[in-house]
Amino acid sequence: MKRIMQKIAGRARSVRVVATISFRNLVRQFRRNLLLGIGITVSMCVLVVTTSFTSGLSDILFNRVLVFMTGHIAVQQMQYTTRRTDVIRDKDRLIGLIRQNVEGIKSIDEGVGAFGRTIGNGKTGEVTARLQKLYFDVIRCGNEKYAHWCTPV
Repeated sequence: MKRIMQKIAGRARSVRVVATISFRNLVRQFRRNLLLGIGITVSMCVLVVTTSFTSGLSDILFNRVLVFMTGHIAVQQMQYTTRRTDVIRDKDRLIGLIRQNVEGIKSIDEGVGAFGRTIGNGKTGEVTARLQKLYFDVIRCGNEKYAHWCTPV
């Protein structure tokens, strides 16, 4: 217990010494510290004003592009099918609801988008190469096993 108290007292003395030296430095070099404080304050003010200006500018640009390109409402439908269907099945009802609840609508557009993902390294693999060779042999009647699939012209 005595060692712990000695360590705490030693640390308290060292903190007191550092605080005394720091305070003397501030008092002795008053003009330098005052100019340094003013410089830091001015630079922080410039930083805050610049950040708020760029944030407001990007917000205005984003809103203008959003209104110009797409508007504020997007209705999406995920459907996998091979037959042709309408993008929005109950389109008239949906447009009526939007027009009733939202004022200032300039136009409503219906569109279809497609998304894809690239997989692989851009080179044909071994299995794909074999399947591709077999496919071309079959459609060119070069494979006797599947010759009955071909119709001579």
